[in-house]
Amino acid sequence: MIEKSIHQSKEEYIGELSDGKRHGHGLCIYPDGGQYEGDWVDDKRHGMGTYFDPNGGSFEGEWKDGMRNGRGCIESSGHYYGDWKDNLRHGQGTWTMPDGAVYEGEW
Repeated sequence: MIEKSIHQSKEEYIGELSDGKRHGHGLCIYPDGGQYEGDWVDDKRHGMGTYFDPNGGSFEGEWKDGMRNGRGCIESSGHYYGDWKDNLRHGQGTWTMPDGAVYEGEW
C-alpha cells in the first residue's frame, strides 16, 4: 500500500510502509532539498536507488543498511562508477575528473 508520511525530522515520504517504517519502494524528500527514490528495508535505504543532493550531485546504485554498498555511479565534481562499501569507494572503479583526466583501478 502506498502511503504518505512526515517523519519527526521533517522528511516527507511517499511510498510503501510496513509497521510504520519505510519498507518497499518510495520517495523521500529531505528538509535540505535532497531526495532519495528507491528501495527501503526497515526504514533504511536498501537495494537499488538514486539520491539527488541539493547541490546537483547524484548517486545511483546499490544501498545496504542506509549506506552505498555494491555497484554505483556518483556525479559530483567528476564522475565515479565502481564498487562501494560503507559509503566509500572500495574495489574496482573509474574516476573521471572535471578536467577529463581518468583514473581506473583499485580503491
